Amino acid sequence: MPPQDGDLALVVRFGEQVHRLSNPQEVARAAARLLGEHLGVARAAFGQVAADDTFLVVAADWVAGGAALPSVAGWHRIGDFGAPALRELRAGRVFAIEDNRGVPRLAGGANAVLAGIRAALLVPLLEAGRLAGMLLLHDVVPRRWRPEEVTLARVMAQLAREAVRRARAEAAGRAAQARFRQFADAVPAMLWATDAQGGVTYFNERWFRYTGQTPEQAMPQGWTDTLLPMDREPTFAAWQAALRAGTGHEVEHRLRARDGSHRWFLTRSEPLRDEAGRITGWIGIASDSHAHREVEAALRSSQELFRQFAEHSTDVLWILDAATLRAEYLSPAFEKVWGLPRGALAGSPERNSRDIWLETVHPEDRGPAAEAMARVREGEVSVTEYRITRADGAVRRIRDTFFPIRDAASRVSRVAGIAKDVTQHEGSDVYIVDGEPAWHSRLSRLLEDAGYRATVFGTIGGFLEAAPALVPGCVLLNLAQPEAPALAVPRELKARRLALPVIVTSQCHDVGMAVRAMKAGAADFLPAPCGDAALLAAVSDTMAEIRGSERRDRAAELARARIASLLPREREVLDLLLAGGTNKTIGRDLGISPRTVEFHRARVMERLGARTLPEAVLAAAAAGLRPPSPEAQETDPA
Repeated sequence: MPPQDGDLALVVRFGEQVHRLSNPQEVARAAARLLGEHLGVARAAFGQVAADDTFLVVAADWVAGGAALPSVAGWHRIGDFGAPALRELRAGRVFAIEDNRGVPRLAGGANAVLAGIRAALLVPLLEAGRLAGMLLLHDVVPRRWRPEEVTLARVMAQLAREAVRRARAEAAGRAAQARFRQFADAVPAMLWATDAQGGVTYFNERWFRYTGQTPEQAMPQGWTDTLLPMDREPTFAAWQAALRAGTGHEVEHRLRARDGSHRWFLTRSEPLRDEAGRITGWIGIASDSHAHREVEAALRSSQELFRQFAEHSTDVLWILDAATLRAEYLSPAFEKVWGLPRGALAGSPERNSRDIWLETVHPEDRGPAAEAMARVREGEVSVTEYRITRADGAVRRIRDTFFPIRDAASRVSRVAGIAKDVTQHEGSDVYIVDGEPAWHSRLSRLLEDAGYRATVFGTIGGFLEAAPALVPGCVLLNLAQPEAPALAVPRELKARRLALPVIVTSQCHDVGMAVRAMKAGAADFLPAPCGDAALLAAVSDTMAEIRGSERRDRAAELARARIASLLPREREVLDLLLAGGTNKTIGRDLGISPRTVEFHRARVMERLGARTLPEAVLAAAAAGLRPPSPEAQETDPA
């Protein structure tokens, strides 16, 4: 039966009311109220069947004034409706009760929903053949349900269901949108979205906090005002190219902050498409890349500093891969020191760089050099000296500092070193002072051909001023006159205790001249002109003295450091050992047992690096210790 005019008016009124409602519960309550009032029933309600078909959930109902019926909002067991009612409802048919008193159709049911009523109309709502919900109409007096009322109830049930679905979908959309905004505002980046034409329709809160813009200022194109002028054109051009191509894009630029400062950001975007593949907009993210960019700039600066240092250093800097032992870096000084092109150490699948390097090492030194390389691969730092034989036959002495380079997991990923050519820095510097320019030139060539490094000082004053900063070496001083003031040079160097022995050459062959030079502190005197061999021999002897003195100084320094590391008791034992004491007499003097003396004595030997007592005495003598004089020793009463 078609709806009557009054029924149609009800449907229109319901549509007008629910259009303004957004809460699904309010929609259900409005539908129940309008239908209940229109039909004049005592109570109306909408219920949803739970997914497991166990309960009917009534979210909202309406009760007429004065009906004295309770609200049935809540959970109700579906089985309590009774088998007859459920059979009809699940078949999609309306279940009507005109007078509940004495009617056996509800036998076995104890449904609180029907308690206290005389008439009921239950309208099923099916989804995919399943009972998903129902409309409940109740009255407290017997009632005959007219066909038009049943039809209206069905129509309103369907309309209410659709309205509730819409309200739920909108509520879910609002909830999802709220969750998205919470998420978007919590993300440590700037999120944005555009329409299909590229006009910005959304920025998260971080954009407005950083730039200080309002939504009206930023959208749809005002965001470009925050770009630095030099970045505006390339950034906008990249965005326009992405719009034309319909693809994502990536560009780095600077954005001005609300305080006028600026930072670097990396912006990425991707297009959004509908089911037909048409672009409906773009979403994008601008992440702060300022710190990363500064780190990269610092790294580039560091790399450039390393490159400049390595390129200009006279020492050889080298880096090998710890696993393959292939060279990763070799500084230019390698070519000067080894006399080989850097590519010679590149290695191959058959021979790695380590093996090629070992072939240049003097045969007598290869073992220690190979051991040093093995130790550094295990993570040990070591300093090793070895000789190399150059391709031209020259032999050079190298002091190599080996050290490991570890990765983030503390594994040795590379081995590296600094190789110093000590043949050029330990007693190979010769300083030519005074004399004629022609003499300077010839002497410099002679010395450099012999492997020395020659430095010319044209004046005595200039040399004496620079002398304190010079590395150890010998001085060649030319005396033109018998009473030349140049003799002040050896006297001054001797007074300052500078390790710069002077070889005097002079045109004057007077024996007195030689005596005056030696008294002034000269290490040697050569009458000029002297042969090249004699000059080189004198230089070689002087250099040998310098190297011997340096070795003695290093030995003394090491011995002093070792003795300084002794504990007070160990130092007492050492002093008594130097005085000739035995374990027994030392124990008696110190008030300890001979066994304890033996323990301290072993510790002393270990700390001094001595295996025997004479070696310990020599180490102590190198450090300047001497046995006590007999007068200082107490007489043994025994």
